[in-house]
Amino acid sequence: MLIEQNKALVLQFYKAFDDRKMEQALELLAPNFVAHLAGIPEPLDGEGFKRFGM
Repeated sequence: MLIEQNKALVLQFYKAFDDRKMEQALELLAPNFVAHLAGIPEPLDGEGFKRFGM
């Protein structure tokens, strides 16, 4: 992907996350992604990340 395409994809994710459209945000991530967040002791899978963002 080109740099501009990557930037657009990241901005799409942040917008969906900020708007609390978690299904839309998760569609932009790999199906097996793992989120490591500050203050959260265990890594989050997609379902855990969705609950975190709601």
